[in-house]
Amino acid sequence: MDTKIVTPEISLTPEQKHIKGYYSGGTLASEAAMLIADALQLKEGLIKQDGYILKTEGHEVIDLGDDIYTQGKPHPMIDPEKRIAFIEDAANDPETAVILLDVVLGYGSHEDMAGQLAPAIKGVIAKAKAAGRELAVIGTVCGTLQDPQDYKEQRQTLEKAGVIVKDSNNEAVRTGLALVGHSVEEADKAIREVESGEAAPILEASEAMLDLLAKQPRVINIGLKSFAEAITETGGRVVQFDWRPVAGGNPELQKVLQFLNSYRAETADVK
Repeated sequence: MDTKIVTPEISLTPEQKHIKGYYSGGTLASEAAMLIADALQLKEGLIKQDGYILKTEGHEVIDLGDDIYTQGKPHPMIDPEKRIAFIEDAANDPETAVILLDVVLGYGSHEDMAGQLAPAIKGVIAKAKAAGRELAVIGTVCGTLQDPQDYKEQRQTLEKAGVIVKDSNNEAVRTGLALVGHSVEEADKAIREVESGEAAPILEASEAMLDLLAKQPRVINIGLKSFAEAITETGGRVVQFDWRPVAGGNPELQKVLQFLNSYRAETADVK
């Protein structure tokens, strides 16, 4: 076990061995996958399948912001539906020990993602308990006190739902690994003196770049209205274009509409 990680008091059954990570972005998902791969000493490194960053031996890590999950649908930083479905499926698996997740704050993110996830998290923890199991849901809030969402409130909402909230994704993943009996060896991060080389050149910005930074931005925003609101709040000028995917993003309906439009164009030419 990693001595630097404080393991929560959770009693797992002998069958509970697997970690499932459901992330709203690729960066934290990749970090989680690499840590798990290192802990499992996978010689092949990350074992990927379509839609997964890591999938091996019952463990899985998914970037729900991947194109495979967002075609015609809102990004998981905005819409929790897809992640809730994955969480519920994982919790129903008696071999699942740990569910990892992130809540990413900032402009363009849901105004209360923790509040959206909380009921589902409470539900799966209670359902597991009723089945005679404990389930560790471990997460992190990625953001700052300056974000439009309330950072402290987001953490508190998750904690009240039963989430073990850690200060970083690294710590969250290592905590989950410790619960199932794995650890990642710490790399030597001692400061070493290096020979001084040539001084790095001082780069100068072009006049066009300085002009862009000095003036208020003029923006055309397509889609998510909260981006436009953030620009106007800081004194910028913005034109909002409310775009939605054709046929609600349904690929089958899009094909039908494309066929009908082509047919209409052909018949119009005949006339």
